[in-house]
Amino acid sequence: MLGRLGMSVDECIRAYTKVAQQAFTPTKTRLLPASPSGAFSAKALEAAIKQTVRAFCVQPECVARRAQDPTTPEAYPHSEMAFREESCIKTAILAITKDNVARATSAATTCVKPIRVGRDGIEFIDAGFGYNNPCEVLVDEAHGQFPGRSMRVLSIGTGLGDVVAIGNTRRSIITALKKMATSSKKVAATLDDRYSESGQYYRFNVDQGLQDITLSDWEKASTISGHTHNYMRNSERMIKKLIDNFITAGYEVPIVPSIS
Repeated sequence: MLGRLGMSVDECIRAYTKVAQQAFTPTKTRLLPASPSGAFSAKALEAAIKQTVRAFCVQPECVARRAQDPTTPEAYPHSEMAFREESCIKTAILAITKDNVARATSAATTCVKPIRVGRDGIEFIDAGFGYNNPCEVLVDEAHGQFPGRSMRVLSIGTGLGDVVAIGNTRRSIITALKKMATSSKKVAATLDDRYSESGQYYRFNVDQGLQDITLSDWEKASTISGHTHNYMRNSERMIKKLIDNFITAGYEVPIVPSIS
């Protein structure tokens, strides 16, 4: 949304709400935390994303058509080739092969079912297992894409989770393994130790109130917004430091944003 479609943050939030309404309603209820085939409908997610892409496509034909009739994006002359243009902001998407996930956690894997890609039909799942915080990979990728360039990283968390505890039941073990595999705390701590003193790395993460919010809780936007505003008021000094650092470095906007 930010990189390829050039949407504003406000447009992203509004579009995400629509996508969530269409795609993030659980398909089944099971005893285990999730199903290997995914907790949500892959077809519904694909349809919602395609609708968003068409509604905000930056191709001149689509922009002109949207100005004339903004109500029927499905009729716009959209082409996916627009995403290959060099003028687009570089965007990284992480995925891992299904065979790379530990067997213990694969019983409670992913949001949607795996997708088969390429000649050999290799199965990929979302990178939440192992890369729920993609910042470390993103930093390495940025160094490769822009060697020798100064870098600033803004990492936006989705709220601190609960402490991981393991009980004596199979369900509790699977739940704990899932939390450990999807935790973003370790990467955040590593990058903070590595870069925070130099002013290259900033992470903002709501520390109270979002522990139990999940993808299917899209209707709780007011709760998320309220806790976020409270957190931002308490973090004004760090936010000002971030802004001053970016201005001093000559950046108009953060060059490596990451949400995890």
